[in-house]
Amino acid sequence: MTGIGTARHRRQQPIHRRPSGTTSTSSFGTKGTPPQYPILGYSQALRSACPVEKSIYSAEYQRLCQLLREARHEAGLTQVQVAERLGVPQSFVSKYETGERRLDVIELRHVAQALALSLSTIVSRLGLEPSDDH
Repeated sequence: MTGIGTARHRRQQPIHRRPSGTTSTSSFGTKGTPPQYPILGYSQALRSACPVEKSIYSAEYQRLCQLLREARHEAGLTQVQVAERLGVPQSFVSKYETGERRLDVIELRHVAQALALSLSTIVSRLGLEPSDDH
């Protein structure tokens, strides 16, 4: 009787071989250029219709960081005190205030509450109220 570890019960793994006469290349294309992948699911026109800058370095995001720092100062709170209210380390507060860490909308709501503000007040101060144009 053969055991589980014998060749009879092992799955055969496919062997991947290069066609003869070809050489190995890196994951990059020819001459160090990255490979080109097709854009699937979206037309080119749709992709460029509404570009959104997602960087933590965008001017709008830097304005948010500045606003949160100013709101903390207006509330007379230190980073440590805000962190205690949020139940996070002080470095979390430092990182979102300097723009090193990006906040999602739920985290932003919690930060606003820790500063005794509403999310709508933060958005209003940023000047990003929703408009009827969109």
